[in-house]
Amino acid sequence: MSKPAKSRTYLADGIVLRVGPLGEKDRLVTIFTEEHGKIRAVARGARNPKSRLTAATQPFVMAHFALVRGRSLDILTQAQIETLHRGITVDVLKIAWASYLCELCDLLPDEMPAPEMYALLLTALERLAAAESTFDAEVVGRWFETCYLSSQGYAPTIGYCMSCEQKITLPRDERERRIAYSVQLGGTICDTCAPRISGTRKVPAQALRILHRLAQCEMPPIPERAANVWHIDQSTLIHLRDILRLSMEQHPEIRTKSRVFLTEMLADMK
Repeated sequence: MSKPAKSRTYLADGIVLRVGPLGEKDRLVTIFTEEHGKIRAVARGARNPKSRLTAATQPFVMAHFALVRGRSLDILTQAQIETLHRGITVDVLKIAWASYLCELCDLLPDEMPAPEMYALLLTALERLAAAESTFDAEVVGRWFETCYLSSQGYAPTIGYCMSCEQKITLPRDERERRIAYSVQLGGTICDTCAPRISGTRKVPAQALRILHRLAQCEMPPIPERAANVWHIDQSTLIHLRDILRLSMEQHPEIRTKSRVFLTEMLADMK
């Protein structure tokens, strides 16, 4: 008995990662979905302000989509908006953060489900929208970066020497001591090996602890816990910013244009 033909019409909950013009009236939309992975679809007539698809085909929108499979690109036929994330679209820095996180997800392969990454992006956008300060927004962003690196197999190794594999231990209340860290090797270096490893940098123990904890969490710490329980301060964020930037630059396949713009914006706020 022959197998039934695969239905051309399907439904998907998704987040709009990227939008571009197509022809005079259409839009090319990249949607990140939980079940189907990343989808590229044509939204016909969506550049017309009166179109029913105009509002739903904006970056960062989370919606229920109805699509029809095409030969090269799918066709977006209907959309019901779930969340507009207005808290992001009225703030330039939040737009920069959201664009960067969405661009990272846009680097994932087409039509390959990544439900964990979808959940991470959804949480990140919700927390960004609710963030009340640039500090809170950056905590969310650094959490997502750390989780993204981990999902790609590039999680930093904290607490063991990347050269001799010796365990590195410190008292729990020790925060200021600096530990050697190698971006090239992807983790901490013990005091014995550090002198013969080129390119290491000294990082406060607290920043390395936070980096490790962020990679283990399903969601970023809420602002109160970030400050009072995790003991994250601006100095710690700056160290995380440098480590994660250098870590991303080690892997050409995950470099993004939006990160450059975001980095410049954060530098201007010093």
